Amino acid sequence: MSKKEEILKKIKKFLKIFSENRNGYTPRKSTERTVANYYLTHTTYEGTQSQWNNINKVSGWNEKSPIATITCTDGVIQVN
Repeated sequence: MSKKEEILKKIKKFLKIFSENRNGYTPRKSTERTVANYYLTHTTYEGTQSQWNNINKVSGWNEKSPIATITCTDGVIQVN
């Protein structure tokens, strides 16, 4: 699997977490430029930090992920 395919697979997995657990909140997609560079380092969630933290995420969702920050409506969450 190429680096591009691996990263796209991680992005799809990450977005699947949102679609299954968003509780009415829809995260915005990161910029096309970031995705085009195949290195998603940031995403924006259209909910609060508390709402983000209450989403049931797959164990280890952020392991080996290049995502460093998630911007919520009330602040920024630093990811491991």
